[in-house]
Amino acid sequence: MLKKILSRDNLYPPIELFKEIEDKDLYKKWESFIKKNIDNKIWLYIHIPFCLTKCTFCHCKSFSWNDDNIKSYINSLKQEILIFSKILWNRKISNIYFWWWTPSILSEEELESFLNFLFEKIKFINNVPFCFEAMPETLNCKKIDILKKYWVNRLSLWVQTLDDKVLKNINRFQSKEQLKNIVLYAKNNIKYLNLDLVCWLEWETLDSFKKWLNFILDLNPDIIHIYRFNPSDTTLFIQSWKKYTKENRENREKMYNYAIKKILGTWRKKLKNDDYWFNLQARNISIVERIEDASSNIWIWYSARWNIFWELSYINSWFLDKKFANISKYISYNYNINEEKRRYVIQNIIEWLDLEKYYKIFNSDVLKDFAKEFYIITKKYWNNSLISYNKWIKINLEEIPNYFFNVIFYSNDILKKIKNEIW
Repeated sequence: MLKKILSRDNLYPPIELFKEIEDKDLYKKWESFIKKNIDNKIWLYIHIPFCLTKCTFCHCKSFSWNDDNIKSYINSLKQEILIFSKILWNRKISNIYFWWWTPSILSEEELESFLNFLFEKIKFINNVPFCFEAMPETLNCKKIDILKKYWVNRLSLWVQTLDDKVLKNINRFQSKEQLKNIVLYAKNNIKYLNLDLVCWLEWETLDSFKKWLNFILDLNPDIIHIYRFNPSDTTLFIQSWKKYTKENRENREKMYNYAIKKILGTWRKKLKNDDYWFNLQARNISIVERIEDASSNIWIWYSARWNIFWELSYINSWFLDKKFANISKYISYNYNINEEKRRYVIQNIIEWLDLEKYYKIFNSDVLKDFAKEFYIITKKYWNNSLISYNKWIKINLEEIPNYFFNVIFYSNDILKKIKNEIW
């Protein structure tokens, strides 16, 4: 159990250490934070955990589409928004992220009704950055018109592949013609467009991957996101007793390396998290604020991790039952400024950690705050595991596994709690 927890990506502190917190106590913490930190940014995340089908490569908690369940879930979302609208009265939200397998599953009437409710109950800055995730098979021109009406300026399409054989195998239903029509309409109505692809899905060949990557490049999105398939225990791929072989991994890396070379050849530049862009403004501002700027965030419903900066992390542990009860329960972990620093470093240093931004946020020098950790990495483990460039540093996780990385950067207090309370 200890090694499993410490092998996770960027999850600090681990959820097993979270304790139940009363709703009223949580809301009081938010009210106190907002009064004391009037100039700090807060961004809003809306969560829809339904899909038409469950993709075999997906490792996230999602549920099959059911019209009655979605209606009940939306009503529950509205109840949660009403609570936070009181806390956020006359408080500007810096951006919105509407996501999770995916909100495009809502009907046109449901989508417009919900967005209208949201904009009535919470005050937003004019033309607030608004990212909306969608699957091509559940999106149409009328829904795009609705998104435009409510300021959506970044549309992210989960394409993954366009090979008919692979799509059938992974439980997806879309076509290149459908995608092309959606993209062309979206580019005329939504400011920025992101398309996602996955390297190595079952039955995908290098030749078919090249073919569909080139098709995506011809559509000329603002950002292309390349994922490596990760066969975790929560995927249907593994639950179906399928094996992810050495040959599969080698083919995945061939696809990934080809994609990087090909994309960089289109004059796109590398961003964090394997995004490749033409326009820096097209990147996901919500992710930037959460990770790089350490902004506080409100996540509306189902199992997402929230954060009140320098106060606590918490999760809505509400579970889905047959009636989708309108009851919200939370679990949380309180931390001090030193734990906040560790959380920030763990999230950022796997890509590039900005030394000047760290100083601006914490008023201290990360090289001094984590001198012992950096010394251990460079001397005890591998000299080339820590990479520096100008005012940036990063960890090379190809040289040091997650388990060792987390052992080094987790606080002694957290490590002791994991051993004493969990292990």
